[in-house]
Amino acid sequence: MLVQQRPAGPGTGAGVALSKTYNTNQQTPDCAGTMTAMMSGIKTRAGLIGVNQHVNRADCASAMGNEVPSLMLHAARHLTSLNPRCRKWHALGW
Repeated sequence: MLVQQRPAGPGTGAGVALSKTYNTNQQTPDCAGTMTAMMSGIKTRAGLIGVNQHVNRADCASAMGNEVPSLMLHAARHLTSLNPRCRKWHALGW
């Protein structure tokens, strides 16, 4: 059942949120555009990472001035850490 098909109202939902991330030039996302959207909140074209949608693929000169701020840059200013040894199913609750 899709979210649009579920009856609205208090107490009728399953408490599950759906999120859809896609590129600005195609409906099927690729990993580069998806990660850019997740880390910066800005969608981009397929095949681009860390820049906005105004960059042409394989044209490095067009990337100048079109970089997007990353969550990692924000985190670098704070006491943070990453756990590279954590298995992926920890986040899934397995």
